[in-house]
Amino acid sequence: EEANKARRSQWSEATEDLKKAIELRPAANFRDEYELALVQLAAENTAGYQQACGDLLNQFGKTTDSSAASFAAWTCALSAASDVAWSEVVALAERAVKTAGGDVSLSHTALGAALYRAGRFDQAVLQLTDADRRMTQADATPLVSPAYARFFLAMAHHRLDHQDEAQQWLEKAVSWKKQYLEGASPAAAAAIPWVRQVTLDLLEKETRALLGD
Repeated sequence: EEANKARRSQWSEATEDLKKAIELRPAANFRDEYELALVQLAAENTAGYQQACGDLLNQFGKTTDSSAASFAAWTCALSAASDVAWSEVVALAERAVKTAGGDVSLSHTALGAALYRAGRFDQAVLQLTDADRRMTQADATPLVSPAYARFFLAMAHHRLDHQDEAQQWLEKAVSWKKQYLEGASPAAAAAIPWVRQVTLDLLEKETRALLGD
């Protein structure tokens, strides 16, 4: 139900549903916490987003589970407004990369995003370029959108004053997003996860604002 409300941008209602789901679960679930943080960010509720990021780090900051570590780091890196210790987030993302199993698209993208937020732009470019390479291999079936890494690559190159590269990565990201969202059949479009749609919109908005596009 919260997914339908999120698709309709009913952020307050979706927030309440997610909070209830988290309260009723017998154990912490990083996906619920991630979705709550994303809804708060989409609603421009900075305090709520910061609280959700803090809760994620409190619960999963020391985890050895790669998926939980990746989601926690990625959630915090979604916005510079997360108000966290970036060294802690980078360390968490690095741990996720080291313990990742088959699909490494999320862990590598999360590490690149965390490095970008930490101001380590050269390292972010290297990590995100590697993430993009891994996701565009012929046999790759990434769990996350390739556009995520490309939006962050555009921002990282911009910070390094590589304006041509920044624009090229922005165009690649927007092209992938357009094809993914607008090129799908009605049935396929209805099956697109709301979290992916929201994340793509948020990252495109931030990237365009930074590049002055």
